[in-house]
Amino acid sequence: AACPLDVPTGPAIVATQSGVVEGAESEGGGLEFLGVPFAKPPLGELRWAAPEDPDCWDGVRPATEWAEACLQRSYDITASPPTMEDLGSEDCLSLNVWTPGTTGTGRPVLVFIHGGGNQQGSARDEALGALMYEGRFLSQTEEVVVVSIQYRLGLFGFLADPSLEDASGHAGNYGLLDQIHALGWVRRNIAAFGGDPTQVLVFGQSAGGLDVCMLVASPLAAGLFDAALIQSGGCIVLTEAEALARSEEWATAVGCPDAAGRAACLRALDGADLLEPIGPPELNGITNLKFIPYVDGWVLPAAPVESFRAGTHNHVPVIIGTNADEVSLMVPDGSVTPAEVTTFFERFPEPLRSQLPVLYPPGTTPEEARTAYIQALGDGQFTCQARLISRALVEGHTEPVRRYFFTHTVPGPLGVSLGAFHGIENFYLFRTAESTLMAMLLGPDDRTVMDALGGWWTRLAST
Repeated sequence: AACPLDVPTGPAIVATQSGVVEGAESEGGGLEFLGVPFAKPPLGELRWAAPEDPDCWDGVRPATEWAEACLQRSYDITASPPTMEDLGSEDCLSLNVWTPGTTGTGRPVLVFIHGGGNQQGSARDEALGALMYEGRFLSQTEEVVVVSIQYRLGLFGFLADPSLEDASGHAGNYGLLDQIHALGWVRRNIAAFGGDPTQVLVFGQSAGGLDVCMLVASPLAAGLFDAALIQSGGCIVLTEAEALARSEEWATAVGCPDAAGRAACLRALDGADLLEPIGPPELNGITNLKFIPYVDGWVLPAAPVESFRAGTHNHVPVIIGTNADEVSLMVPDGSVTPAEVTTFFERFPEPLRSQLPVLYPPGTTPEEARTAYIQALGDGQFTCQARLISRALVEGHTEPVRRYFFTHTVPGPLGVSLGAFHGIENFYLFRTAESTLMAMLLGPDDRTVMDALGGWWTRLAST
């Protein structure tokens, strides 16, 4: 039920069902509302529990500061040498809204889920000197409402230990439940921000794209969005046995081996202690995702691809795409030789062992070897997933399914070295390329790509 509200007047004051928030004018126009809670802080007994609506608050809550990232062990694999730090807070279930204005209705709503392997990242991720997912440029240019959400990560979001089962017998997939709860918040509240709750696109990049795939498959997300878009995300999911085994291994590693008292033991530990056994989510261009969604019979009744083929998923239009050089950021120049690529290919069974060198010739130089390695890993981890998902969808689906392939590169030496790397499209979609260190290099072609992506994504939401 909605909370009793005494709503003052003001250009950036909005009444949500939990209380009144006051945002601020965005630079360049429109309004922004940052750090708006969509659920109670998942602390104490709510650590590893389904999200609950936030408590009502009195007065006007400021919404002008980004919330902290969700607690994580963050790795910067682009640093030399790579760096690691623990950051964020468990009190992180918030969202951000950018709108051209709160008056009027009918604006399409674009809800974004950030990436990071479901283990790191936030709605405030920064790269090349810019806030990569800042929604104000896209909102102002396309006359849409943009929402970005945060969700529990890693072991906080995807631990599947039986000791954590709730009264209905469910455990795990908390990060997905957070996303579903946020989409419910959008359905109930976005009209007050000038958005149309019947024109909601949910989209995500990398692990955020993987999560969108899960949402298309999940019966708990039915009716919460009207279109879905997957950017460089697969549909990888663990079986129940795999998820339970990983959770058992981790719980033992942090000092809670006794199954009988495990829930209390885990909830008593400090968040930083819980992160201690976590390793990097990527190694030499190969993703290593320890805590991700699993088939739990509730959030995910079956593997999503199986649900798609059977037609038991949420029937909405879908776009799915990948980039030409997905893993180039993770494979520095000179880091691989033709012999190493050949040895890598030999790890695969036949017929792949014979086919891979033909499809991706290792060449005779480090430059040629790197190209082959990047193309092989990008196809294997991303493009083949896009083909698998889209083909499964059309088996049990009458709504449109479209694919894209992103080949545009940033101007200057970075584009020459990295090509169309993983995540590059976000700078163009959100138009945050205009705020990056390379802003002075942007030309007409770059702005054409920005207009194209913003237009396509918006039209998917609205039509």
